[in-house]
Amino acid sequence: MLEYARGILEHGLEPGILMIDDGWSPYYGKWEFRRDNFPDPEAMLRELHDMEVRKQYLPQILEAVDCARKTGEPIVRHMEYVFPGQGMECLMDQFMIGDKLLAAPVDEKSVTQRKVRLPKGMWKLGDRVIDSKGEDILLEQKDGPLVLERCE
Repeated sequence: MLEYARGILEHGLEPGILMIDDGWSPYYGKWEFRRDNFPDPEAMLRELHDMEVRKQYLPQILEAVDCARKTGEPIVRHMEYVFPGQGMECLMDQFMIGDKLLAAPVDEKSVTQRKVRLPKGMWKLGDRVIDSKGEDILLEQKDGPLVLERCE
């Protein structure tokens, strides 16, 4: 099922056309899956949700890809590369996608928040705008990956 969903996105189709129904459920329309067909339905649904989140940032990602093609700069960038002299040289657990998206993965299953070093400037996380002076901030991961967008 995940391979099918990935194919939909890779071919530029809207993720909304994917109807999630395992076809083997005796309770049509309910979120119950046969474990022999879908051993971890919660993980599958999380990944499907994350695909939609990535689509949200597609314009910024494509801009970074276009910049890489034109300039040879990397798409995924070390924090120090984008923000020299702001004390980012030792950060290994967060990164930039182009110059506009800061990704700070939360890689432990039960953890929903983490400390992020925000460079100076304005950053958007969902509906929240953060005016950073270059400090560490504790952020909560609510839906999907923890991604902040640099405001211009």
